[in-house]
Amino acid sequence: MTPGVYLLVLKLDQATRLETRKSEFALESGWYYYCGSAMNGLSHRIRRHLAPHKKRHWHIDFLLEHAQVKAAMPYHI
Repeated sequence: MTPGVYLLVLKLDQATRLETRKSEFALESGWYYYCGSAMNGLSHRIRRHLAPHKKRHWHIDFLLEHAQVKAAMPYHI
């Protein structure tokens, strides 16, 4: 398992309201960037984000239901 960090480039085509388990917030349409760490498997973490169906754990999981991933850039450390 290769550790690392990664950057997801996301495109949100229309404004949306996200409801997570504990909060609710509005996002405008546009480009978003998400930086994450994967100390126990960089490729596994990116594949998880790209999977169409998954259990929602983090805020990014809720956003990915509305946004498209345009790029995923891994950086090995």
